[in-house]
Amino acid sequence: MVAGVIFIVLGVAFVINGIRGSIKAGKIQKESNAESEAQASETEISRTVESKMESTSSLNKKMSIADRANLVSQLGDATEDEE
Repeated sequence: MVAGVIFIVLGVAFVINGIRGSIKAGKIQKESNAESEAQASETEISRTVESKMESTSSLNKKMSIADRANLVSQLGDATEDEE
């Protein structure tokens, strides 16, 4: 009878430990997914900014002061988004 009680107590302890482990694994997986999504968005932002810079420089070699100011503000917004 004592052996049965010990068996039940150990079984419950193992089940609880397994549930806690699966919860931790789920949290780790969610964090890694969030990090990969953040990196993907950063690379997309940098590609967008680079393409805007290339299109602007290829269309007009001489940029007006307003165009340059707009380009700088877009680059500033992109760096703020990355942070």
